[in-house]
Amino acid sequence: MKLPLFAGMGLGIYLQSQKPIGIQTYVTFKTIAYTTLPICGFGFFYLTGTYIASKVRNQDSPVNYAIG
Repeated sequence: MKLPLFAGMGLGIYLQSQKPIGIQTYVTFKTIAYTTLPICGFGFFYLTGTYIASKVRNQDSPVNYAIG
């Protein structure tokens, strides 16, 4: 579970370091917000729903332990 997280962080840092100037514009922030916030929100609701459903059904799984 931690390997994709660290790989994604490393890739993000690498891509940010390749930009010629570190000045972010309003359009850049708007694009990032419109793409990442829905993905994170849906992911959060999916994972919490999965966790709650597994707890209600008394099923233990590796994903349940990772989320909890």
